[in-house]
Amino acid sequence: MALHYQRGEDPVGELSIAELRAAGPIDEPVEPGAGTETRVNGRRALLIDGAWEQRGDRTVWERGTLLRLILEEKDGVVIQLQADPREGWDAGGLVRVAESLR
Repeated sequence: MALHYQRGEDPVGELSIAELRAAGPIDEPVEPGAGTETRVNGRRALLIDGAWEQRGDRTVWERGTLLRLILEEKDGVVIQLQADPREGWDAGGLVRVAESLR
């Protein structure tokens, strides 16, 4: 599902929200320090800044290209919000949207 938001007169880029049921442990390596713990409605969540990018024959971590907020729900359900910070999204914006989810 993709949602589009606008802030006043200025359009804000696309925000994607996915709800998944994990069949097992999920292991996705990120650059050290790119993931930080935050709170959403008093619950722990993980905020990840950046993504792996291919540069020739090297794979490098690029911060500021993707923001992801990951919430672990009951029964193995994971909710992930992701957006491009270059399109107006920041950590606070993702947290506010996550707090509005039911």
